Amino acid sequence: MHASRARFLSLTWLGWGVTGVTTTGTALAAVAPGATMMAAVAAMAAAPVAATTAVVAAMAAAPAAAMTAAVAAMSAAPVAATTAVPAMSLLAQDACPRASGADAEAGWAAFSTNDVERARLSFEAALARCPNDHYARTGLGYVALRAGTDSLAVRLWTVAVAADPNNVDALTGLGLAAWRRGDVAAVRERFGRVLELEPDHATALEYLGRITLTGPRPVRAPLVLPDTLEYPARTSAARFEVRGPGGWTPFYIKGVNLGAALPGMHPSEFPDSVTYARWIRSMAEMNANVVRVYTIHPPGFYQALHDWNAANPDRSLWLVHGVWAELPPHHDFAAAAYEAEFFGEMRRVVDLIHGRADVQPRPGHASGYYTADVSRWTLAYIIGREWEPFSAVAFDSIKGGRGGFDGRYLKVDGGNAMDAWMARASETIVAYET
Repeated sequence: MHASRARFLSLTWLGWGVTGVTTTGTALAAVAPGATMMAAVAAMAAAPVAATTAVVAAMAAAPAAAMTAAVAAMSAAPVAATTAVPAMSLLAQDACPRASGADAEAGWAAFSTNDVERARLSFEAALARCPNDHYARTGLGYVALRAGTDSLAVRLWTVAVAADPNNVDALTGLGLAAWRRGDVAAVRERFGRVLELEPDHATALEYLGRITLTGPRPVRAPLVLPDTLEYPARTSAARFEVRGPGGWTPFYIKGVNLGAALPGMHPSEFPDSVTYARWIRSMAEMNANVVRVYTIHPPGFYQALHDWNAANPDRSLWLVHGVWAELPPHHDFAAAAYEAEFFGEMRRVVDLIHGRADVQPRPGHASGYYTADVSRWTLAYIIGREWEPFSAVAFDSIKGGRGGFDGRYLKVDGGNAMDAWMARASETIVAYET
């Protein structure tokens, strides 16, 4: 029996498990035509232990493709039909995991480093050795989810929950699938049940936080500021530099802009954690070294970035984080209400980058509990956006063309009113983080 992998896999790699009944039917489906699957299940249920062992041995010789087809066929079977079949004998259940455990562990190790293909092969090998290895089936299910076969995953998780209503990993999978299809009621139901079983379950807290910031706040260590100023990146003349073991080295940006939504979706319909993890891996594989975001994303993005960078220090992605803003009413950037909102957004960005933000839900904005600290991989902030020239000219006219700014960290000699205001905004975020 393996414990839930929720903590090991953080927000992205949660697994699920099913009971021996369904797995037995799947094993037989791999060595029998799909049309005779249920007959094979019934035969298996009535077979003596010796015959069961023989079928398991035959399964070990079956091609991996047959196993994949069997999983798909089994997922289409009615839940009642699968759960009505008696389970495999205890003798077979005890023998199986010992035979397939190494392959299952190899699959999880590969999956945790985003090597999905190797994970799939390892999980299929484990299932070929032991069709009753629920640990391996858990992994293969999330491989399927990563591939975008959500309907298959939902059917499998539904069987798993029917067999064990306390299966946290299967409930989590159903919650993720509900989020993907926009079923808010199902998200609340599934993840609510997960929190009943595991009150500190990170993924359940994240997704419930996307629809309403409820549930217990995460416990964070007290904030302790360093004695001296620490920063992982800097500018030097016309280039960026990053701090490494040997000191400061030049850093040439090869970046990817990451928008806030999937194609065909509204900007506030953010991707889920699995999608973020896939994107981040793809960026690194194309040899990008920076990801630039325009605005705040859900907690899953920062967790996925943290997990990738922690596991792949030689292929880390640095973060350039924007602070989004619309144009101010009447082009008055210095208006009190506009500054309060814009400067507040800057503080939220700093807090969440350090994993210390609880962002309340707002229409059109990401929200949730942010606990992943990605500050050590943050290269720069972008304050605002591409400001339209007509608005900057109008603001300069309002302020009579007065420029110049002299702050604690930044100074502008001359310039116009927009230059001075941008310097003050930048001073605000630097002072807050410092």
